[in-house]
Amino acid sequence: MGKSVNSNDPRVKRTRKLIQEAFAALLMEKRFQAISVQDITDRATVNRATFYTHFIDKYDLLDSLMREELQKRLAAQLSLTATLTAANLKTLTCLVFDYLIHSYCQLNPEREIKEWFSSTVRDELQTYVLSWLHHTHQTSEIQLLHLETIATMISWAICGAGLQRDSKYPIPIDKHADQVVALLLEGVAQMLSSVDGPASKINHVLG
Repeated sequence: MGKSVNSNDPRVKRTRKLIQEAFAALLMEKRFQAISVQDITDRATVNRATFYTHFIDKYDLLDSLMREELQKRLAAQLSLTATLTAANLKTLTCLVFDYLIHSYCQLNPEREIKEWFSSTVRDELQTYVLSWLHHTHQTSEIQLLHLETIATMISWAICGAGLQRDSKYPIPIDKHADQVVALLLEGVAQMLSSVDGPASKINHVLG
């Protein structure tokens, strides 16, 4: 967020949402690089000072738009305080695939913002997976660095697989998610078993 504002103020929330919606509409019409702050403020019917109260620049606005939408989708069906299970991982994967199809592929983003977009998705994925790992294993039983490596691996794999998809992808989302999750869990079980006990114990937790 730009200058300090009361994020809980309903008026602040409405103005922020108005700017985000104006920007989202412009992204459907023009390339990101062709959109100026003036374009956004004109569409949102706010002045430039108001824009900079909420956002540093259009990159900050882009990040907020992507991140908040994904956070809302994930929070509607998943909990950060859950554990890492096959079911939770599949739900996470399906949600990300659907998000990428409808929020990423439809925009046909230029190269400059593709990595920005995927980085945001990986960040949010890693937040969930790492939290689940912490709730699955006591901190004293496994090194934090090892958990972070696993969370990074999972987030990159899910995001990479999702970026391959579009509305005409030959494999249904749930079937594709099953494939990705099966491969991930096999690797995760091996990584965890090396420091946390027999693979059979890990597979029981993940199952």
